[in-house]
Amino acid sequence: MTTRNADQKTAGEVFSETNDKLRMEAKEWMCENAKNCSVVAVLIAIVAFTSAYTIPGGPDKSGHPVLHHEPMFLLFTLADAISLSASLTAVIIFLNIVTSPFRFKDFASSLLKNNLQHLSC
Repeated sequence: MTTRNADQKTAGEVFSETNDKLRMEAKEWMCENAKNCSVVAVLIAIVAFTSAYTIPGGPDKSGHPVLHHEPMFLLFTLADAISLSASLTAVIIFLNIVTSPFRFKDFASSLLKNNLQHLSC
């Protein structure tokens, strides 16, 4: 049995009614920021992907990288793989935020824990 006020509303219903405008403003702010950040993350992913295929020094006659035996080439390869992985992970996280349903119970825990069942932006 839930406790109701004089208007026969539960605490959750009163909270939803009084804070609905604030939730909508937070939704718009989160969606706009997530969209802007995802554009930046996609641009970083494009650069990392492109640099993986246009290796420094170019290929030799057999098709292998010219700088293959240089220690900095290994560092470049590792840094490129890490940047590509990190930027693609960021894109996934930002898309999760954009597609979040932004329910009141979501703000109590975390928006990143939501499933992608509802599209709201």
